[in-house]
Amino acid sequence: MTSTRRTFLTRIGLATSGTVALAGCSGLSGDSSSEEDSNSGGDSTTNNSSSNASSSSTSADGDTADPSAIEGEVENTLDGAVTVDSHRASVDDGTLLAQASVTVTDAAAIDGNLLLHGEVWYSKIAAGNDIDVLREFESDQSYDLTTQFPNVDPAKVEKYTLRLEAVADKQPQN
Repeated sequence: MTSTRRTFLTRIGLATSGTVALAGCSGLSGDSSSEEDSNSGGDSTTNNSSSNASSSSTSADGDTADPSAIEGEVENTLDGAVTVDSHRASVDDGTLLAQASVTVTDAAAIDGNLLLHGEVWYSKIAAGNDIDVLREFESDQSYDLTTQFPNVDPAKVEKYTLRLEAVADKQPQN
């Protein structure tokens, strides 16, 4: 009967979680030290999760994340009217920032507002997007545009993409 119960609990445990099966089997065998080992194994999994969370929050503070390691791309749909001087990623108070410094060379050629659309990517999954709109600008002036990603773990971001474009004076939509 005991082996039947073990088999049954093992099958239930495999269907739900391995920890349940181990705790159930060791509990049936009457070996209390095995039961403690099984429970500490379950606690170990919990500790791993919390240590992952703490490393995530540490990188969110900007202490361990290296924004210079994040690959970046810029698409400029306003060639001739705007030049991209530089682009970079940085972390400020746990918020990932993807920034572009631009120079407006021909303000009259821009129909509407200047929009910077940014996206960040975890591997092949888009992790977030944001925009920055410049409503007033002049020719031969430089501007810094920034997209912000407060809910993104900078340590997991592989790349960011920025797209510079013109939008009509109405409210832009993502």
